[in-house]
Amino acid sequence: MKTLYLVRHSKAIPGESGVNDFKRPLEKRGVEDAKTISKRLRKKEIFPDIMIASPADRALETAHIFAEILGYPSRQILLKEEIYGGNAAEIRHLLEQLDDHYDIAMLFGHEPALSTLATQLLRETEGIELRTTGVIGIGFDMPTWQNLNEQTGALLLFDFPVRATPKIYKKAKKAISDEISVSIESILEGIDSGVSQYMQKVLKKTSKKLAKELTHVIQSSKIEHFAGSQRQKPSKNSVEQPAESALPTAEPERFATDETSAGQETERKKPQRKKAVKETTSMRTTPTAAPETDAN
Repeated sequence: MKTLYLVRHSKAIPGESGVNDFKRPLEKRGVEDAKTISKRLRKKEIFPDIMIASPADRALETAHIFAEILGYPSRQILLKEEIYGGNAAEIRHLLEQLDDHYDIAMLFGHEPALSTLATQLLRETEGIELRTTGVIGIGFDMPTWQNLNEQTGALLLFDFPVRATPKIYKKAKKAISDEISVSIESILEGIDSGVSQYMQKVLKKTSKKLAKELTHVIQSSKIEHFAGSQRQKPSKNSVEQPAESALPTAEPERFATDETSAGQETERKKPQRKKAVKETTSMRTTPTAAPETDAN
């Protein structure tokens, strides 16, 4: 099993700032976004065996933040100039050259190449568009990196920073609570309808508590999904028809079950790192490839 995480660099200063595109650093917001997303990955115990990055300042700075939080030696980040200004085919060729003793690879790059590559590799997808600091995880049921064929990967994770307002989070919590309540009620009905009626108050309270905890760790893409979803409640005189679950099915995910509040991060034991090829930032030079077209 091979797992690939594609990470778009965090928010950088605008291209119109007069700074050379290759040298554009992260904005303060970009730094905070990188910390937020990498901490979420740490909670999910996602620790790459190898990190590969574009040598452009904004991508490398993003990679360094992820490395620090995920416990990866920053000096072992492998810099590849073809990621900067390269297309999806070039990046895929790069990945196919990886040593097979690396099972989990994390690559930091630019648009539109990363979204194009993800769309090509994933099964049953209509297209992926990575926002700044967006990360997508793709799993491959194969023992080698040499066979990264199109439409062979399974979507494991899709996350990105979200500027959610309290109203959006409130709507998401309500939708999640309703979904949990309906699902558990259905199970109880199958056991004993009398028990289901008796447990209504407890069920409502428990669903709200679980929904509150989930919004602290749930992926941003799902926050937006639930904030936009609304379950239709059947009338008393109507017969309820089986409805499709509002839970997204494309992204299998393990949610944290501890009682930590939002913003608190639990340190986890990190696995031993495999020795990676060292390529320090002092060895890189500004490539001659055309600058990235996106302003972010």
